[in-house]
Amino acid sequence: MNQQPATRSPFSNEIPGVKPGAFADEYSLMQELGRGTFSICRLCESRTTRKHYAVKIIDKSSHDCREEVEILLRYSNHPNIVSLYGVHEDPSYVYLVMELLKGGELLDRILAIQYMTEVEASAVLKTVVSSVAYLHEHGVVHRDLKPSNLLYASVNHTPESLKLCDLGFAKQLRADNGLLMTPCYTANFVAPEVLKKQGYDLACDIWSLGVLLYIMLDGKTPFASTPNDSPDMILAR
Repeated sequence: MNQQPATRSPFSNEIPGVKPGAFADEYSLMQELGRGTFSICRLCESRTTRKHYAVKIIDKSSHDCREEVEILLRYSNHPNIVSLYGVHEDPSYVYLVMELLKGGELLDRILAIQYMTEVEASAVLKTVVSSVAYLHEHGVVHRDLKPSNLLYASVNHTPESLKLCDLGFAKQLRADNGLLMTPCYTANFVAPEVLKKQGYDLACDIWSLGVLLYIMLDGKTPFASTPNDSPDMILAR
């Protein structure tokens, strides 16, 4: 019986840092933790240590995750950036095994208490700025800073335990690529220069930090937008 070749990803270059052996040989999959456009995050358990991790499972046919993996391999050693413990792949998916952050999203914290005191918001912002500044020092722009991409390691929601997650839009700036042109963003947090398509850089993250601070103190976004709004509609606000 002839065996059909496996379907290949359109992204032909190899994923960096891939470990030998199949993901399923080392981990057992458990319940879903979250879902994005190109990926699913699930709980997983090491078959040898029984320790729990979060695994981001990325569809290779829909999204090229090489940049995200490279950035995590280089910079996830910062105390406020989610740690990457392993990378596996098969013909269809890439598996990013990361630390399990048990305290939930900053977004859930804000929704639960409606808004923060200035003391708590200041402590949160200090922690987030620490991780963003570290990325910027190494020429990395995150491009999707928002409360749902910040998770607490501590169930007590201590600001110092917050970690920056989901670097799917992150980009390593290089001498040959100048200003970025691709409009990667979430509507409520996007900087104007991203929408104007005239080129943008690290400063787009600073705008998002300002929006984040506003939300923490007021409990709502300064610019009400929806995912279906056009760039012109968002800019008009």
